[in-house]
Amino acid sequence: MPDNESQDEPTYDLVVPFENHRSAPTTPADPVSPPSVPLTAQHRALQRWFADRITDTGGDWRERALCAQVDPEIFHPEKGGSPRPAKLICRMCPVQVECLETALANNEMFGIWGGLTAHERTAFRRGTARERTHCKNGHEYTPENTRISTSGARRCRTCDNAYQRDAVRRRRAGL
Repeated sequence: MPDNESQDEPTYDLVVPFENHRSAPTTPADPVSPPSVPLTAQHRALQRWFADRITDTGGDWRERALCAQVDPEIFHPEKGGSPRPAKLICRMCPVQVECLETALANNEMFGIWGGLTAHERTAFRRGTARERTHCKNGHEYTPENTRISTSGARRCRTCDNAYQRDAVRRRRAGL
C-alpha cells in the first residue's frame, strides 16, 4: 500500500454485475430519496461510495452530479450496449432533474442525461408533458413533485405516492 493512502478510509469495489440484476426498477425514482424497491448490497455499497465523495457545494449542479465520479463511458454505451448502469447511477443522483433539464434545453443528442437515453429524450420532447403545468388532479409540476418515467412522461409524485399506498392496501386486503 502506498504511504499516502490512509488505512482507515473505506474502499468500495465498484464492479457491479448490472446485466444480471433483475430487481432494478424500470422507472426513475425521486432524485433525492432512495428508490422505492429494495436495493441489493451492491447498490447500497455504490450509494455509500458516492455519498462519501459528494458534498453539496451550492455551486454548479455538475459538481454534485454522481456521473462526475465515474467513468464517462458508462453514459455513452456502444450500439447494442446496455444503458442500465448509467440509469441506475442517474436514479440515485441528487441533480437528476437539473441534468435532464439541461439536456433538453441544449438538445443533447448523445449519451444518457437525467436517466434518459437520446431516444427517450426525443420522445419526451415530442410529447405533451412539457406543455402541462399541473397533473389531472391539479397538483403543480415542480422539481420536488415530479417524476420522469423512462418513456419521458412526467408523473405527479403526490398522485403516484397515493396510488402506491392504495395498491399496498388492496394487496393487504386480498383484492
